[in-house]
Amino acid sequence: MRPCLYPREAFGDSDVTERLLRLGRMTDMQKSSIRTSFLRKCQSRCLKYARDYMLCFLMYDIAMARALITTVQFAKKKNLTPDRVCDSYTYSETYWRHEIDIIQDLIRQFERRSRDPMDTKLYALAQAGKPLHCPNVFITVTVNEWQFPFHSSIYARFKGKQMVDFQGPMTLDIYRKLVETMKGLLVSDNEFFDEVYDYCIRIEFQGRGTLHIHVVAWAILQPGVEIAGNVVKKRWSPFVRLLHETFKSNVDVAIGAYHNYISGYISKASDAMNFSTVEHFKAKVDDSWLTVYRLMNKQSPCMPEIFVYFARLSHMVRSFRTDTIYAPGPTCPDDANNSMKLYAAFRATEDSLFPFKSIAFIDYARTHQVVNGAVKLRPTTGGGHNTGKSTTAVGVRFGYEMHDQYISFISVPCFFLTITGKHLFQLSSR
Repeated sequence: MRPCLYPREAFGDSDVTERLLRLGRMTDMQKSSIRTSFLRKCQSRCLKYARDYMLCFLMYDIAMARALITTVQFAKKKNLTPDRVCDSYTYSETYWRHEIDIIQDLIRQFERRSRDPMDTKLYALAQAGKPLHCPNVFITVTVNEWQFPFHSSIYARFKGKQMVDFQGPMTLDIYRKLVETMKGLLVSDNEFFDEVYDYCIRIEFQGRGTLHIHVVAWAILQPGVEIAGNVVKKRWSPFVRLLHETFKSNVDVAIGAYHNYISGYISKASDAMNFSTVEHFKAKVDDSWLTVYRLMNKQSPCMPEIFVYFARLSHMVRSFRTDTIYAPGPTCPDDANNSMKLYAAFRATEDSLFPFKSIAFIDYARTHQVVNGAVKLRPTTGGGHNTGKSTTAVGVRFGYEMHDQYISFISVPCFFLTITGKHLFQLSSR
């Protein structure tokens, strides 16, 4: 197909696993990656790989199809739904639903910390009527590629070329600069912030495919410092001016309580794949290829998004650890999945039953995890991209959202309260 780019068999990408196994350069226990193989070619001195759009699209389709068909076949083998198997992949709609759950849990933790006198700054804000429960700093950086200060190596490699000829390498450089700069600015005790508790950076791709970021942060500003502003509307502040001079791009910074569009920041994956759609699957029919074909037809990625996929860069960068669990069901065995194993270990901690436990299950899940089938304490340092924070936000999903399990009702003189399986978990999480 591309004799000038693949003059020998050893240059191949799609058959890298078979070739290395045949040559004895890897074992069955090792894994090779078509994404890594092709990305190295795109970052080499041969510029044609990164400029050949049709070749990039082909490699993306092959890599994505193999990943999806493996997911679907594994789900059928384990008698699981594919959305449960791939809920850690950014191309899955389930991943973004988990992200909303994770942010909600972090908000619950800040609400609790605001009632703790030991957390002096948050407690003082709550007593003053300005509680910091929800994120209060919102930053958007929209890149102008023609003005962005790229690394000197990008200029040297593509000197005299048009921007359309190096969309991939350009995107990787934009990602690195935006994310690393924001992580360096969102720290406590600098000229803008007195305290930055946590933050979350969402990477998106706008209409023409260019990478841009949204940032939400839980922070306390330095007294008398103004950071809100908007470059397009000519509303300047020292913080906005700094970001604009650093990135040569449009910047919007807003300060306030929990904005309604925070959920949109997290869940705007319009072409994410919904594996739970019933029409994709047929009983007793091996139609994995058809499932993958239908799912991939719903995607329309541009070159920047493809290169972020090749480089395995995350679409969510956080300052805290995360985990997801599924609420325990009354009919699930203790070894059904990691969530049930964790719940079984929680039940064994004390002889007393709910509601007489000293801690709720959600608190137990924040400090414990399942590793190789065994329940262990989570690390207390180095979380959230080595920021040293110990915060862990746990997103909770209910396996049967519309199937509440009736347990009992409580009669109180002034009202009646019906408790279901789902509500029992919610009550125990507060």
